[in-house]
Amino acid sequence: GKLDKVERIEIRWPSGTVQVLRDLKTDQFLEVREPKG
Repeated sequence: GKLDKVERIEIRWPSGTVQVLRDLKTDQFLEVREPKG
């Protein structure tokens, strides 16, 4: 079936920072930037 959300995306940045995005709607484009600090 078709899903309407993404439960979790984990991004591991070159700096070593790990960013987790949760409960995102599907069928969209995201621009994710590495957090500063």
